[in-house]
Amino acid sequence: MDALRIAEFAFLRRDKLKPYNPPSTNLLKLQSLNTLRARMVKHRAGYKASLNEYKTILSRKDNFVLFQEQERSIIHLNKVIKRIDSEIQNIIDQDEQLSHHYKLIIYVKGIGPVLASYFLVTTNCFTSFSDARKHACYAGIAPFSYQSGTSINSRAKVSHMANKTMKALLNLGPDQPY
Repeated sequence: MDALRIAEFAFLRRDKLKPYNPPSTNLLKLQSLNTLRARMVKHRAGYKASLNEYKTILSRKDNFVLFQEQERSIIHLNKVIKRIDSEIQNIIDQDEQLSHHYKLIIYVKGIGPVLASYFLVTTNCFTSFSDARKHACYAGIAPFSYQSGTSINSRAKVSHMANKTMKALLNLGPDQPY
């Protein structure tokens, strides 16, 4: 019954429907690499934090292996992140449309390569959103106020259903560790 009602609703409003534009294979690769990169950065941050904790509590001479393995893991993760970055750049450089949009995004002050690649993925090369306000809502940086009559007024808040990774990258700006 639900499927029938949804089909009827869609049929009645078929003039307002837009066909789904699936992302290209390069955008899907870019999305996977961005996700992998974020995971590796998170692991590296964990190793760095634990290494700093060990440095304050333990002596290096007595726990040499512990310190050495933590440092090796951080060095290895740095190499992995650089390799992922170069693969992301290769994918962008090989695709003409991605390369064009990437160069335009990078030109904006405060937007680095990581944020630019996330923009390409989340906007499907700037075809998913019809205006900037919709993307701002998606990213969770557009505040909404709640108002009911004259008595209920709340301060403006952002949606909790936003893309939190995109919001974090936009808030970090050029100093993004992602």
